[in-house]
Amino acid sequence: VPTRGPVEAGAVGMSAATLRHSGLVQANAVEVADGRVWLKARDAVEVSGTVIARAGDKGGEIVVTGPKTLVASNAVLDASGARGGGNVFVGGGWQGKNPAIENAQETRVEQGATLKADAIEVGEGGTVVVWSDGNTTTHGALSARGGAQGGNGGKVGTSGRKLVRSGLPDVRAPKGNAGTWLLDPDHVAIVADSSGTNFLAFVPPADATVVTESEFENFQGNLLIEARYS
Repeated sequence: VPTRGPVEAGAVGMSAATLRHSGLVQANAVEVADGRVWLKARDAVEVSGTVIARAGDKGGEIVVTGPKTLVASNAVLDASGARGGGNVFVGGGWQGKNPAIENAQETRVEQGATLKADAIEVGEGGTVVVWSDGNTTTHGALSARGGAQGGNGGKVGTSGRKLVRSGLPDVRAPKGNAGTWLLDPDHVAIVADSSGTNFLAFVPPADATVVTESEFENFQGNLLIEARYS
């Protein structure tokens, strides 16, 4: 079921065997209700537009999942809020353990896509997850920043049994503690950069998620690696 054009409500849910969305989906909630957007498919889901979720002055929740889940290069999934970030779950919940969210078997976030759950003014950053039970590819810009005037960074999780990735998530907090980036695929290899006096020609296993030495050193936050080896 393709969808186009603006959709705006307090909460939005779309479900189909095959779901392709382009355009704008926006859920704004007031008082105590949560602004939530759920895009779910039985076979495949593709998002190539803009999805915005707000819950008053805080970020809402965005869930995009199906057996095959794709966030295209021009997509924006935005659960940011002036006083706190919300949640963006693509392909599953944190470590794939949220029973309310069906886990994808294959998830891809293309380069150019933006997933963010930032606190804009003051407050804690939210949560961004890119997950699958199988192969996960993530090349987009992921962020869960703390507020510019105060608040800690949030957390970003990128994983799958096999994970291919590029870029560093942004969990900085200008006036607080930086957040956490979780990597927990089956295998992780931290390799030296291809220049410098200490470079060794180490070839990581084909199924390993590669993190370079410079990425490890330059990441501004807490890097948590939990390779599963299963």
